[in-house]
Amino acid sequence: MTSDEVLGEASALETPLPGLYRTGAELVTFEMPGLAPAEADRFRTQMAGLSSTPQERCVSQEEADRGLKDLLKTIGEGVNGLTCGFESFETDPPMLDAVLTCEGNGMEAEIAFDGSSEADGLDLTMAMEASTPIIPGQTMEMEFAVSSERIGDCPAG
Repeated sequence: MTSDEVLGEASALETPLPGLYRTGAELVTFEMPGLAPAEADRFRTQMAGLSSTPQERCVSQEEADRGLKDLLKTIGEGVNGLTCGFESFETDPPMLDAVLTCEGNGMEAEIAFDGSSEADGLDLTMAMEASTPIIPGQTMEMEFAVSSERIGDCPAG
C-alpha cells in the first residue's frame, strides 16, 4: 500500500484528544525456537522488562490535530536501517487491522496490528515474527498488548 492509501484509511479513525496519556505494553508471548530454555527465559525476561513500566506523555493540540499521520509515516518509512511498508491497513472505526513488513540488516519481519483507536486512547495487539541469521534458531515471535489512555489534561508549564 502507498503512504497515501494508509493515511486515507487511517483518517476514518477518531482524532486523539489533546491531553496527558499513559501508555503501556505487556509482553504476552515470546518464542525463539532453537534456543535453550534458560536462554529463552533470559530473553523473555529482558523483553518483558522493556515493556513493564507505563510511560506518560503530553499530546499537544497540534499533535492531536495530526492524529496518527506522523506515527504512520515514521513506521511506514522504517527505522533503524529497516525498510518497511504496510501490506494492509484496514479500518472499521474504531477498529483497525494492519500488517507491516520490514527488511534490512539481514532481517525480515512481519508485524500485525489489531485493535481499536478512539479519541481518548487505544488498545492494540501487536504480533511480530522476525527472522535473521543472528538469532539462534533464526526466528523469533513476540506478541504485545499495547494500551494508551487519556488520563487528564497536560500539566501547566
